Amino acid sequence: MKLKQRMLRLLPIIILLSVGLFQNTPAGNSLFLLIPCITTFACFRGEYASLFFGIFAGLMWDFSSTAPDGLYTLILAFSAVFVSVMVKKYFRKTLRTSLFFGGIGLLIFGVVISIVYAHSFGSFMRVFFVDFFFRLLLSFATIPLFYMMFRQRKDIYV
Repeated sequence: MKLKQRMLRLLPIIILLSVGLFQNTPAGNSLFLLIPCITTFACFRGEYASLFFGIFAGLMWDFSSTAPDGLYTLILAFSAVFVSVMVKKYFRKTLRTSLFFGGIGLLIFGVVISIVYAHSFGSFMRVFFVDFFFRLLLSFATIPLFYMMFRQRKDIYV
């Protein structure tokens, strides 16, 4: 196998590791970058690759967080498989599809995490809008970047 083909196969793993490391550092702790990364990856790959990618990203996030064990792994694995199946059956691989599923994934994640943290920190609306809403918007803005990284030449529609 040529070196270029090997590097192209390793590129998603390198992207995932770098995004996961950046998200879990104190400087990148304010963004949820793994969700747009996973949903955009799932738009271009099959169900099994998306499932393993989602599980790996979720475990990487779970090991560095204080959330209940396995919460991020379940969320990312389920969303990766769901997006992959929906894109394969009903949608085209376009930027709008990535924005749609990334936005829905971020919104569902924000609601679930707000419900989990609302028990300890006050009302759901306060936790969602004060703590998470701006962070979710900034994470949503990174979806076109991940789209450009994960798309392949054969996936471009004119």
